[in-house]
This record gives sequence, C-alpha cells and structure tokens, in this order.
Amino acid sequence: MATSRCPASFAAPFALVALAACGGGGGGSPAPVPTATPTQSATLQILVPGEINQRAGTQTVVVTYASPSATQSNSSASYAVAETDTVSTSASGAPAPLDLHRVLTYTANTRATAGIAPATQTFDDYETLSPGSSGSETVTLAQAVEAETGTDESAVAAGGTGAYTLSTTSTYSPAQIQQIYPLVSANSFDPSLAHTTTNVASDGMAGGTETENTTTSYDADDSFSETGTVFNGDALSVTENSNGSATENETGPTPFTRIVAVPAVSGSGYVIPVTTNGTSATIADYYPGAGLPPTPLGTDTVTVVGPATSLPAGCPALSAYPNVIEIRGATSDVNVIDGSVTATTMQNYNSNGLNVCRASTTTTQNYSLKTGALSSTTVTTVAVGLTSTNLTTAAKARAAAAPVKR
Repeated sequence: MATSRCPASFAAPFALVALAACGGGGGGSPAPVPTATPTQSATLQILVPGEINQRAGTQTVVVTYASPSATQSNSSASYAVAETDTVSTSASGAPAPLDLHRVLTYTANTRATAGIAPATQTFDDYETLSPGSSGSETVTLAQAVEAETGTDESAVAAGGTGAYTLSTTSTYSPAQIQQIYPLVSANSFDPSLAHTTTNVASDGMAGGTETENTTTSYDADDSFSETGTVFNGDALSVTENSNGSATENETGPTPFTRIVAVPAVSGSGYVIPVTTNGTSATIADYYPGAGLPPTPLGTDTVTVVGPATSLPAGCPALSAYPNVIEIRGATSDVNVIDGSVTATTMQNYNSNGLNVCRASTTTTQNYSLKTGALSSTTVTTVAVGLTSTNLTTAAKARAAAAPVKR
C-alpha cells in the first residue's frame, strides 16, 4: 500500500520567515501587495547572509489507536528540541540565491512506542528575497532539501532495528510565495503547493533493512501522481484525481491494487466504493462532513493577524523584541488513497523580519479502507522560541557592504 505523502512523523518546523506545510495546496492565489499601513518597521532584517539564530523548545506526539495491539500500541512522546539556523549565499548552481540552513536535534523526555522517534533533521531551503511595488519585499521558495534520522518504534516492536533515514527534495516551479513584507494586518494569501517531491528512505524492519524511492508530482488542488519503489520491493504507481477518485497499483513480490471511487448516494448519505485486489465493497464515508471529498482536496492559507498580545509558553517574553506580529497558518489535506485526513494550525511570531517564536498543532486521522472506521489519530504539538541571534551584527555587515545611494 502507498506510504504517507507526508513522510515520517516528524513535525516539519516553520521556515524562519514562512509557514511551512506538508500536503494541501489551495488555488494558489498570489500574495497581495500591502496597501494598508504596515504594522512593522520598514527597516527589516530578512534572510541576512551571515545570520545565525539559536532556538529551543518542545515537541509532543500522541498516537492513539482504535484497537491497540502489540505492534500498534498507544504512544505519548515528548522531546526537547534544539535548533540552529544559518543564512548564507547559495553555492553556484543552486536553485535560488539564498540558503536557509536549519539543523534540529531531538532529545527524548518520554520516548515514543509507535511511529518515528526523531533524532535529527537538517533542512536547506533555497529562497529568493525580491523587491516589489510600494517598497514591499517578497520571499519565495524554489527548493527544499531535508534529511532526517530516527527510530521506527513500530518496526522495533515487530522485531526490527528500526533504524530510519529519509531524504526529501521538493522543487517548486514557479517558486512558492512564503511571505510578503512589510507585514500588514488582515492580509492573507493561499500559497500554491504545486510541486514535485522525491523521497528516499530506509527502515530497519523485522526482515532486514528495506528501502523506498518515490517521486510525487502535486497539483495546486492537492491531486497528485506518484511512482517509484516502496519498502516491500514493489513498483508503485498512484494517481489521485481532483474529484477524489484514486487508483494504486503495486507490482513485484507482493502485488496490490486498489481503486477508490467518488462517494455514491446511499439512503440519506454517502458510501465510498473501494475495490481492493479485485474485491469490491462500500465503506463508511469518512470525509469531512460525511459527504463528497472536499474541493480542493487540500488547502493552505496564511493570514497576518496583527500585533501579538502574548507568546506561547516556552517562547521569549513579548517585551524582549519590538513590533512582534502574529501570523497564522491553516492547512488541510484529504489523502484518498491512504485514507487519511490532516489539519494543521500554526502561529508564527515575527519581529521586523525575525522569527522569535513558532507553534503548531497537527492532527492526522487514519481510516480503514476496509470499513471506513477510524483506525488511529496522531496529534503533534510544537512550540519553539528564539534563544539567541547575531542578526544585529549581520545586518550591519550587509548594510556596510551595500552601495551608497547618491
């Protein structure tokens, strides 16, 4: 069966100047040009080469199964998160001129008993800071490269080593809008998440280390096509259409086919026709609202709320930084072929271009494609705050190197 398109159960952190999301893409409406009075200083420190930021916080992951077992046990894990972010000029040939490099390490306070227990994450986000009209500046993302290590606790419970690695490269064409400055209260936009992602993973399972290599092309409405080789050695081909119908084919040692049709009317509601390995059945409609799949299948919205009135626990005091603005993000994703529904809410707190705090909650509900019943729920909560920055020094260095306007 197809693997989750948000690989691994690590919580993806916010970019320093953006709200990162996995899955869901709205229609891709462009970011608006600020027309109201900006709520931040026009002197912004955004993606300054030489910038180094240190952050710390917590992550909790709670997994609850409808029918727990020895290999699928309920799990409640918590981790201390340490993060170092650096900004540099990209190497020659890179997809964008700036490299936002982030290294995260996780120390378990309470270790997971199911899913992936994170150890490290490394990100390189290749971004561009472009001037716009009315003195605005727009940050766009051309490519995101990620490497993760951890332990698959479910594989350990089944008798494997659980040694887990994942490398992901996501390419956005055109580049995805991350944020537009200066921030203006009530401005919002829907980043288009049309992109192509390549995942290469390895997992120490009971029968030995297995590998996976897949490429997925997403449209802006969250429909997608995926090909490659999955952990069991099968060749995979998946298509998920805009209307919520989907097909999956695996050929190889353990062949598998699944066809998910658009829900059909049944009495006063709907059922979902599913054909698995040639056997047809109807399952309960688990889609939000117990109706047809949402259109689009995924959404992503970023909104500038305005001046922050408080910061989440674990973040710096609000008084420690000037002009702190709250930015909220909300994403949703219905993965028809995997039977999952994911929703994320995010808060990002920005002081004149510098991220001083981020917080997010992601809830994923997995449903049985045999019955439509809920099989498990995973809730991931993250809060990470800035502990130190050299940004003032780096900004001065950039200003000193800039040509003098005469």
